Amino acid sequence: MGHQNIRALIQQSVVHKMKKFLVSFFLVSLMGTFLYANEFDTQVDENVEKIQKIFNSLVNSDLKKRYFNYNYPQMDVIEDTKNYTFFFALPGRKKEDITLALRDDNVLVIKGKAQKRVIQNDASYKEQEIFFGKFKRSIKLPKNIDISSLKTNFTDGILQLTINKKASQQKNLKIIPID
Repeated sequence: MGHQNIRALIQQSVVHKMKKFLVSFFLVSLMGTFLYANEFDTQVDENVEKIQKIFNSLVNSDLKKRYFNYNYPQMDVIEDTKNYTFFFALPGRKKEDITLALRDDNVLVIKGKAQKRVIQNDASYKEQEIFFGKFKRSIKLPKNIDISSLKTNFTDGILQLTINKKASQQKNLKIIPID
């Protein structure tokens, strides 16, 4: 099973658990309303509003960032006859906040930090989808690459990494006569 399939299963599992939790919370809250409310309609409206706020905060919380930004930064890989070219989408990031490293086992590691936008004290987010915080992504590189040819370019929030393929080494075969 590939990494993408495992990640999709983890994401589905987290979403399923969140849904089960929220349904349970809603049912308990609703039962409490039935048992203890003097003004039933007002209590139901208030509880529904509370549940909506809790659900929205869960969806926009660090839980979302941990489990739904597993593939940050997003990446494209292009292969041609001579090169592999990787493109990483890092909009609004500074190159000083990004680190590239190559491990001995041919794994490229891109990591860094994305600063949270500072807002005024009297302001609050109504919607927050832009990722912030620390990030790290590891990519297993093909075996047929020439590490010494690695070139990078960071322009307009796109980090481009180009690595040449090693020249194919055809081995000379000696034909052995069969007696």
